[in-house]
Amino acid sequence: ASKSRAIVLELIRKALSFSEFEKEVSFDRLFPNQDFLAKNGVGNLISLPLNDKSIQEQNTIFLNNDSYKIIPDQWEYLKNIKKTSIAQLDNLYNQLISKETNNTPQNIKVNSSSDILTISIGNLIKLSKQNLHPLLVHFLRENLNFFNTEYAVKKKLGISTYQTEKYFKLISEEGEYIFIPRGFINQLIEFCQKKEIPFVLNDERKQKPKTDFKSKITLYDYQKNTLQEIQDKDYGVIVAPPGSGKTIIGLELITKKSQPALILVHRAQLFEQWVERIQSFLGINKTEIGQISGSKKKIGKQITVAMMQTLIKYRDIKEISDKFGTIIIDECHHIPAKTFRELIVNFNPYYLYGLTATPKRKYNDEKLIYYYIGTIISEMNPNKNLNIVSPINTSLIIQETNLSVPFDFKTDTFEVLSKILVYDSSRNLMIIEDILKQIKEGRKILLLTERKEHVEVLYLYLKNKCEVITLTGDDSMTKRKIKLDQIHMGHFNVIVATGQLFGEGVDLPSLDCLFLVYPFSFEGKLTQYIGRIQRTKNHQIVYDYRDSKITFFEKLFKRRCTYYRKKGWMR
Repeated sequence: ASKSRAIVLELIRKALSFSEFEKEVSFDRLFPNQDFLAKNGVGNLISLPLNDKSIQEQNTIFLNNDSYKIIPDQWEYLKNIKKTSIAQLDNLYNQLISKETNNTPQNIKVNSSSDILTISIGNLIKLSKQNLHPLLVHFLRENLNFFNTEYAVKKKLGISTYQTEKYFKLISEEGEYIFIPRGFINQLIEFCQKKEIPFVLNDERKQKPKTDFKSKITLYDYQKNTLQEIQDKDYGVIVAPPGSGKTIIGLELITKKSQPALILVHRAQLFEQWVERIQSFLGINKTEIGQISGSKKKIGKQITVAMMQTLIKYRDIKEISDKFGTIIIDECHHIPAKTFRELIVNFNPYYLYGLTATPKRKYNDEKLIYYYIGTIISEMNPNKNLNIVSPINTSLIIQETNLSVPFDFKTDTFEVLSKILVYDSSRNLMIIEDILKQIKEGRKILLLTERKEHVEVLYLYLKNKCEVITLTGDDSMTKRKIKLDQIHMGHFNVIVATGQLFGEGVDLPSLDCLFLVYPFSFEGKLTQYIGRIQRTKNHQIVYDYRDSKITFFEKLFKRRCTYYRKKGWMR
């Protein structure tokens, strides 16, 4: 079935003049609709032709191959139809489908320089269609068109898929050329070398006039090792755990490359953090630091920090797209967002780096990070490299709740289930009791939830018992700045915040106790959340609340346990 389906899809592609780079063709339906038959299954039930009512409507009838006119004796024609043999099927498959197994490097004939593929690298990779071998066409089509798991999840849950791509299609065509993300360059070159496809590399990246930086940075040994590892790399992703100094590594990279630099961030806290670090470690006055955020649109001579959301709305982005020789993307695991992908391809820096604590994505679309920025060029191992001062111990405390519901959980009842959790008095009182206990021990606490109303409820419980600061997306920029200043001065016992706002990119060495009070499962999120308290030298405590009487929440908890076991915090 897989071969017959591939043949029909290729025929549809040719008949409808689809691009050879299009993986998914659009059609009403195709039987069989699966490549392989399930065990003990009977396959698709296909309606036979010649149904009387359908014939009257001139449907499900046979037509003449040449004239497309209805064949007079339908039954006689059906009687004389012969099954296609396996040999015939294979022969047709080999003719139509350019599979790697059916093509070898020996089949490639190079008669002139026009047969040599030119790979041009700029803001994108440019390839001429004329010089693309069928092997390479197939390779690009298979790798740069892939299914979006988020689409399938939403479809299954009955959630709207509006503006959710079914496929990530990363090949664009313009005249005689195709364009693909520049981070794919390593895979492209490796494939051409493996298949002995001749090519020449045309590097269209341009270095800018040299920019001098005066660094005041003192590096730890593990940071020196990382920089040594990537010193000859012009692009790629640097994976560094929370607390390892990603910002420091980024600034030192900028210093060493001696190019005007752009730092891209997606959150206001990160924006302010980079501006402050640039002043502290590079000695550049704040007035000389370029800032693109909100109404601020100033390009610095040496370095600029920009909010991606502001740049997306930038009217004349081409005016600034060639002004930077080095670009650093902080928390680059957000690059798979379509708007961020569309933004980054406007720039053509010589050096392009992504920083992240975890490249893992909830819907397993992290390959988009590598295709747009480059592969992982350095990955710190916290167990080997982070010899900062002394080993840091983390204790995990799992609290069993009595939360239950008088109905079976279904997808469409999740919002109801969430509200029950948020407003459950006994569960919230258990959380408050644990918080007050840790405050007495002198700890600085961060409580993260996924719902703003949960923040409000827990604040009401705590406001008369301790110094509590709340942070949600509803806070204005002015109000948020006041709260963050208060936090940085240490004037708080507890921060109650949404994970979306405070779960990553916040550097507070005073935090040493984390409360996870809303169920979730994604390991990348858990890594980021726990990272908020791993900047301290103190013993750390993580509270996790297990709602075992609700099957769905228990499943989420067990997925978190996988991470805890990896860390050695539980058996």
